[in-house]
Amino acid sequence: MLRLNTKFQSSLRIFAAVVALFSIGLTSLSAQSLGCIANVNVTLSSEQDGTCDAAITPQMVLTGWADYLAANAGSTATVTILNPNGSVPAVTTNIIEGCGTHLYMVEVFNANNESVYVCWGSIFAEDKTAPVIDCSDIASLSQITVAATVFDLVCTDVDNIFIQSGSFVVSGNGTVISHSSDALEDILDLTGRPFVTDNCDYVRVTVSDVLVQSDCDVDVITRTFVATDRFNSDCTGTPRTATCTQTITFRKLTKDDVTFPADETVDCDDQDAYDAAIAAVPYVTTAFGDEDIDPALCNLGVSVVADPVIQVCDGTRKERRTWQLLDWCNADGDSTHIQLVKVVDETGPAIGGVANVNVSTSPFSCEANYQIPVPTITDVCSSAQPVSFEIFAGGTTSFQLVLTYGTALLAHGVHNHR
Repeated sequence: MLRLNTKFQSSLRIFAAVVALFSIGLTSLSAQSLGCIANVNVTLSSEQDGTCDAAITPQMVLTGWADYLAANAGSTATVTILNPNGSVPAVTTNIIEGCGTHLYMVEVFNANNESVYVCWGSIFAEDKTAPVIDCSDIASLSQITVAATVFDLVCTDVDNIFIQSGSFVVSGNGTVISHSSDALEDILDLTGRPFVTDNCDYVRVTVSDVLVQSDCDVDVITRTFVATDRFNSDCTGTPRTATCTQTITFRKLTKDDVTFPADETVDCDDQDAYDAAIAAVPYVTTAFGDEDIDPALCNLGVSVVADPVIQVCDGTRKERRTWQLLDWCNADGDSTHIQLVKVVDETGPAIGGVANVNVSTSPFSCEANYQIPVPTITDVCSSAQPVSFEIFAGGTTSFQLVLTYGTALLAHGVHNHR
């Protein structure tokens, strides 16, 4: 029979007691084994929704919680984010919002929902997520829409589209807040903006263009958007950036873009209308309005030759103007257009100097000698003179046509003359 010596037996008893105590500890740890971490660093959520928040769990701030929960089944712990002065808010939450220091409190409850432990600490929240910028919807642009009409971008539009520099601000969820100028806003309304998001508000997006022009090929603007976070933010550290580009192309003009001066018929006494017809030049309609070719525009040039005036009659004439369009990038793009301007006299002369008169009949007959008056004749565009004088008996029936002025013998009554 094996006998253990007394000393060894004593050691075994001590080891068994230690094992027993350890087993008891595993089944029922004291709340005193818990503790709040005084200063915790937390990275805010990377969700691109602009909320700039993070949910704080007991595992993040409470030491010993895993072992305590394993030994004390049914226990719970709640994390409450405190007001900056350390008070408990009216509506409690475990969500921190924004960078910087936040105070928190942890309260532990046993299986009977009895509070067994409370502690406090602070959290320092940081933003470590870069903004996201997406130019895919506007990456390539050669047309814009103005007032529901689609226009090709042409070489004359470059100055209206080019951005030397500028910026706009968006919220974390992509809502545009402001622009550095009204002009920038107007341009981007036409050419589009990238979609920009961040986990935190706000993001500043800078815009800059590089222009490459060609004599006869397309002109190209490369527009660079750089999104930088932490704009007007409590978040510290170097801002994070994201970049995307947009390519805008402008084609050269063609003869199909050109509207030549229209044929005009104007009255000889309307000098303004005549001047406008003669001053008209070919033009191109663009997204930004009509651009005159006078005498050149981008790759197009024009000249005009006025033929001798054809005098049709006094006050009426015709003029022919021959327009020559030159496209120095395409010989097949040249064209000729004839503009006709006709000046007409559509207003008759004005007659004056004839008034109503009363004449007495002769004492020997019921008739009177009437001295026919000489009227005044005026006309704006041509010379005019009276050719006849007609008398209407009773105002309706013509009975006497006088070709020369002199005296007419009239019966008693009312007569009209013209």
